[in-house]
Parts: sequence; structure tokens; C-alpha cells
Amino acid sequence: MPEQPDYSGESSGQPEPGSKSVLIPNDPLKRFVNIHGSVFEKLNAEGGSLYVYGKIEYLDIFNRTRTTGFCFVYRGYEFHVAGPKAYNYYK
Repeated sequence: MPEQPDYSGESSGQPEPGSKSVLIPNDPLKRFVNIHGSVFEKLNAEGGSLYVYGKIEYLDIFNRTRTTGFCFVYRGYEFHVAGPKAYNYYK
């Protein structure tokens, strides 16, 4: 895993149609990506890892732009926070 995340394949920065949401503090954001069950079966059987990372840019209640970065690893039948500080941040 590189020390700095590579977001070169990220979207245009424009929200997807219908993606506007209001989030309550400490309420989890749920966005689903379909990963075939066989991927998890293989990871569990062979002891592999799946890393998921990204960033969320949003406007807070005072109309200030905020960014939260995250990185998780799927290992041992569950996800855990992972990666260097450059992946997990709030600003």
C-alpha cells in the first residue's frame, strides 16, 4: 500500500444524480458496492486481505467544505481500520 492514497481514478467531483444526503452527526453513511460472495470465500479460505479506501467531501452545517479520508481492510471475517495517516483523516 503506497504511503499516499492514489485518487487518480476518482470521479469528476460532481455528485451522482440523487446522491444528495443529509447526515446526522455520528450516523453512519451507508454506500453499498456489490462484491461477489466468492471473493470473500476465497479471502477467508486463503487468508488474503481486501483493502477499501476513499474520501468523502461534503459541506458542513456552516457551509464549509470538509473532507474525511478512510481505509479499511477485510481480514478474518470483518473489516478493520487500516493504512497510514494519509488515508484516515478529517479536515
